[in-house]
Amino acid sequence: MSFFGKTDVQGTIYLALALFLAVALMSYHPLDPSLNTLGEEPVRNYCGYIGAFLSDLMYQIFGLTSWLLVAASLKRSFSSFAGRKKPGLQTYLVEATLLCSVCAFAILLWPNVRVFQDHITTGGIIGQMIISGLTPLIHEAGAIIVLSASLTCCLIAQSHRPLRFYVQGGFHLLTSFGVGFKNISLNLFKSLRNKSIELPPVIFNQESEEVHFDEKDVSMLSKEPEEPVMISQPVSGQWKKPHHSLLPATPKNTFRISTQEIRQQTQKLQDKLAQFSITGEMVGVKSGPAVTLFEFRPADSVKVGKITQLADDLSMALSAESLRIIAPIPGRDVVGIEASNSSREMVYFKDLIKDPFLHNQSWDLPLIMGRHVEGSVCIQELSQIPHLLVAGSTGSGKSVFITSLLSGLLMHHSPETLRLILIDPKQVDLSSFADIPHLLFPPVVNTSKALDTLLWTIQEMNKRYRSLNKFNVKGIKNFNYAVSKLSSAEKTHHEEVMINETEDYYFEPLPYICVVVEEFGDLMASPKRNQVEQAVVRLAQMARACGIHLILAMQSPRKDVITGLIKTNIPGRISFKVSSKIDSRVILDESGSERLLSKGDMLFLTPGSAKIKRCHGPFISEEDLSTIINHWKSQGSPQYHTIEKFENENFDIHSSWNDSDEDMEKYMEIRSYVASLKTISTSSLQRKFRLGYPRAARMMERFEEEGIVGPAQGSKPREVLQHK
Repeated sequence: MSFFGKTDVQGTIYLALALFLAVALMSYHPLDPSLNTLGEEPVRNYCGYIGAFLSDLMYQIFGLTSWLLVAASLKRSFSSFAGRKKPGLQTYLVEATLLCSVCAFAILLWPNVRVFQDHITTGGIIGQMIISGLTPLIHEAGAIIVLSASLTCCLIAQSHRPLRFYVQGGFHLLTSFGVGFKNISLNLFKSLRNKSIELPPVIFNQESEEVHFDEKDVSMLSKEPEEPVMISQPVSGQWKKPHHSLLPATPKNTFRISTQEIRQQTQKLQDKLAQFSITGEMVGVKSGPAVTLFEFRPADSVKVGKITQLADDLSMALSAESLRIIAPIPGRDVVGIEASNSSREMVYFKDLIKDPFLHNQSWDLPLIMGRHVEGSVCIQELSQIPHLLVAGSTGSGKSVFITSLLSGLLMHHSPETLRLILIDPKQVDLSSFADIPHLLFPPVVNTSKALDTLLWTIQEMNKRYRSLNKFNVKGIKNFNYAVSKLSSAEKTHHEEVMINETEDYYFEPLPYICVVVEEFGDLMASPKRNQVEQAVVRLAQMARACGIHLILAMQSPRKDVITGLIKTNIPGRISFKVSSKIDSRVILDESGSERLLSKGDMLFLTPGSAKIKRCHGPFISEEDLSTIINHWKSQGSPQYHTIEKFENENFDIHSSWNDSDEDMEKYMEIRSYVASLKTISTSSLQRKFRLGYPRAARMMERFEEEGIVGPAQGSKPREVLQHK
């Protein structure tokens, strides 16, 4: 018999055994014939006399934990069908220890629980024997500690997964329960508020806040749902967000670096370091999809700088395509040695968007980054970064990464909450997103029109700030909350103001705006590069509070592309593989990205963190991308805005209220102070907030433009027109 035929036979036998045990245990009756009784009544067990005797014997010995034997048989069946090697003696010992520990735990936790007419205990004879032997020696507290340690060790040995897998799983489970309980409570409260808890079901229209009955839904009450009910509402207004189930299934990753290979690599590293008289100990190893991080603690006599010079030698010793040394790991007394794996595990986009980490937290603009070095999901909040510089040479995975970022945002946002501005001089990478309803303009491919688009964005930013000032709030989230509470009369008043054109501001919720430039280097190579730089810097300085964010991508991070002003005002940096150390230092302020792998391997730096992190970006297929885009296209067409042709030479990019070093929060603080007074002068602003005269004078002019203060009256203070 061939190998495959033999494993199939074994799998079938184990599967039949599991089914037989399950049916016998399920149909157990205490009055059936067994070792304890020779009942004269007919056998009730579905598996006859054998099933009756067998189920009684199992329940007597192992109690209710006998069902673990069914699970073990199923596992052995699946392993045989998969062609895995036959388990050894060590595996059987671990499984036996696991079963005995569960039996003992069951007796310890539920000592007085008996089932099947008080015939069967929770842990059987095995559990009672173990507890009766442990508790006289170490009491119940000690027994709990010993049994917990035994269970943990057995689970780790059985599943070949680290302890953090179960800790994270438990955390996600608790978080999911909390989020689900919260949503159910809110829905119940809403139902009570609208008196809609009686049948037939009530449909709540978010826009009109009207309640009506749907006869079609009433008729569906007796039918089972075709898909599982999701706790999170993928419907936003008139838009239905795509669910990850729409995407095709991802291929199964079969590669996992083995423990034996890790031990061999660890020994090779220590031997090579010892050749250069570098002694120490290997204190930890973390393996991820593409690289393995070795944590080495050098002896006190070893200089850290000596280790950093050995990157090429260590790479040769490990036969690694790429090797990067972190000396030391920030905040720790160890040196990190990141070596590429012999084979690479693919990171798929769908696996990330269905991860509980994404769904169990509240995100404004989640960026699907990929997976960390150790394999955990990497997601960043764009509104906290709040702008990004992305660099990477050809083949590094930069363009696929930008596509996955946009796809992740489209999975999370409808056109009501997110609008996109796409600038793609190469006319290749972002063209797939044409005609989706999230776009404010068609993808911009002309460099001169790109400048007009940036200037339009500055005007939009200024209008949004006027709107924030009008409602005396800070930030787009507070603004959206404030305007959502406006009454019908208040909305009518604002509409009349807009019709009369006395003021220009928003009084309805605003979406986020994400500006993505695929090849920023082409814009900086245009004749009007100075104005492009000024526009980008202006947006980077002020646009965050009003919900506008920039993502600028480029192939070569040269100094003439990432100027000092741009670099200072955009703290979020991502670097894929670049051609030289110089390019790496330009984008990240340190070397290392020249040693990265291709196809998605990246280093990223976020504001407020001095530690550069490594991540492996996701792969999104053309089929996945088309599914997401077609889902949105089928629901509507984009409503494009018109771009005014600005006289670029005369357009004052810095026409708004402050200089490049001003902060919006400071302005709002001063504005609130002014609104509490009857009169105000420039000199009083200087004294109160310790401002220079030019800055205070410009701020006063801004107040006059917005109608907060009246015109100048010589040396007299200005009259305050708007009060709190």
